[in-house]
Amino acid sequence: MRRFLVVGCGGSGGATLAYMMDQLRSELHTAGVSSLPAGWQFVHIDVPSGGETGPDALANVPAQGGSYIGSGPQGSSYATLDGALAQRLAAGSALDTIATWAPRQPEGVTNPISAGAGQYRAIGRMITLSKAGEIRQRLQNAWDQLFRVEAISEMAQLQVPGMGRFDPNEPPLVLVVSSMAGGAGASMALDICRLLTLVSGLDPKLMGVFMVTPDIFDSLPESARIGVRANALAMLGEIVASQSGAAREHDVRILRALGQQQGEGEPIPFARVFPVGRYVGADRTLFGDGSQNAVYRGLGRGLAGLMMSGKASDQFVSYDLGNTASPAGDRDLLGWGNEVWDPLPWGTYGFSSLSMGRDRYAEYAAQRLARSCADKLLFGHLQPGNPASATEQLDSLLDSQWPAICNGLGLPPTSGDESNRIQLLGGWITNVALPARSVAATTGMLIERQLRGYLPSPQGMTAEQWVPIFRQAVANRRGPLTQAVHDAGYALAFGWHREFADRIDTAVTYSIANFSLPYARGVVDLLRRFIDDELATAMDDLGAMGPADVVALAPNVETTLASLRGVMTNADQVLHTALDGFHGNLRRAVYASASAKIADVLKVIGAELLAPLSAALGEARWCWRKPARSRRRTSGWRGWPPTSTRPGRRTPTSWCPAGSPKRTTKCC
Repeated sequence: MRRFLVVGCGGSGGATLAYMMDQLRSELHTAGVSSLPAGWQFVHIDVPSGGETGPDALANVPAQGGSYIGSGPQGSSYATLDGALAQRLAAGSALDTIATWAPRQPEGVTNPISAGAGQYRAIGRMITLSKAGEIRQRLQNAWDQLFRVEAISEMAQLQVPGMGRFDPNEPPLVLVVSSMAGGAGASMALDICRLLTLVSGLDPKLMGVFMVTPDIFDSLPESARIGVRANALAMLGEIVASQSGAAREHDVRILRALGQQQGEGEPIPFARVFPVGRYVGADRTLFGDGSQNAVYRGLGRGLAGLMMSGKASDQFVSYDLGNTASPAGDRDLLGWGNEVWDPLPWGTYGFSSLSMGRDRYAEYAAQRLARSCADKLLFGHLQPGNPASATEQLDSLLDSQWPAICNGLGLPPTSGDESNRIQLLGGWITNVALPARSVAATTGMLIERQLRGYLPSPQGMTAEQWVPIFRQAVANRRGPLTQAVHDAGYALAFGWHREFADRIDTAVTYSIANFSLPYARGVVDLLRRFIDDELATAMDDLGAMGPADVVALAPNVETTLASLRGVMTNADQVLHTALDGFHGNLRRAVYASASAKIADVLKVIGAELLAPLSAALGEARWCWRKPARSRRRTSGWRGWPPTSTRPGRRTPTSWCPAGSPKRTTKCC
């Protein structure tokens, strides 16, 4: 088990590192390790000030635990950057080092350099050199992390099958990943390698450079790959110059003028270059499906396998980096004037894994389950073999389920008869929405708090004296009691609306899980129409059916008061009868007040809750349908088994495990 510093240059390097880190996290998670160890440091260097999103919806390098270095300036043009860098080089008597390749008319460069180099390697290299000091310091910080006590302790405690035992005396390995055909990555890769040689304690002989070749961009439109081949051709010469040591003086002069110096510099800034292309072998078999991301993903998985295997890491150092002996080549074609041939040949790199197939089947099973879940979300409301259209099937299902939906939401069923509807709503309010026992408790509380203590006691008084005083006391409580009824109605309506919102949440969740997103959206839309067209208006009528006066005396109380004569001897019974007569009136008032508040809620719930919910469900459906309609691009078991049974139709290559080139009617 070794420590690693992995540096990705440009967009290609960042995408490869994202795949690589995701693969490492997945394999470590299988072994019970929840995060990447501090003994593995990942650095992405690119021109934009902030890291771009990862490929295939993966998190980018900093989001997965690495670090990002943005070399592009913010808010300044290339001409400003060129002038500042030229002044620094002129002060160090090294202006001639950029005279042969830097843009001759800085004012003519219109590329927004804060966003990228635009496939112009000269611009990309100038941007990188302008931040040489900061990049070197950030690389030094990442390198120092590998030697912290916490990192060494964490690496020593890792127990992962295949990684082997950690030896703190083994020096870390450095992997640089870039493209040789882009703008930012290809322009900075060799300068990054040279800056890495200035990092204290780093051995360039333990540095491998992995570069994706220009053919991986062949899948792009021609307009998007102008200059790709030319960039690669120029990059080829620069790589060979670095391998032979011919670029040493030039590089050292530039960095020394920029304040980055350490002796005479390393003759060769890295051990070996490993090109990675779109094709495999002499037969030029496509790597995966031949796309950029397929190459990035394959390279990332391969480098992750290298880091996860202690034996592979040792062999990589011993044979790929250390053993550079190779058959002599024709000096007329390459390396003329160079005394040593061994550093010039490039290495090859491949990766394979051997298993019983359980991991592949687990991936296949997971994808099948994910696919079935996606189909359920999109088409769960459709019946196989039903000739009706999707809209007709959805409407039929909603009609059949509507009574159950209303029951689950605690709503009254629909009714076309206006008088019958009011009666149904009254029964729903008193039995379902606001049960009689809760309103009875509220009414009793109002009588105790708002009336009992304010009424005169009839003890020792004559009826002719007490009745007028009683009537006046009741009339005095009209305002406070009316306000208390409104407050009680508001509290009851508020509690109902909270429960109703929870029921909507439950109903929508149930609809999505058991049917589909279109069905759930249909439920929400149908509910909104029912509330807006029928329920809210009828509830307004119900809210207006309260008593005109909350302190109006009931007929039996009026009869009792009229029958009183002489001195009051049964004071408690008279007062109890009077208070008991208020229950019915207050109960109707509370129900009317709560019904009016519920009507207010129903008037706005469609626009403020159900409409946004319907829009969110529609957007979710669109997001699922977009990838479902796209062409299935596969990797590994993805998309297997083939669904076509047409006679004579062969299985596409992309439907076979690992993109096998065998075209047979069975999965190979």
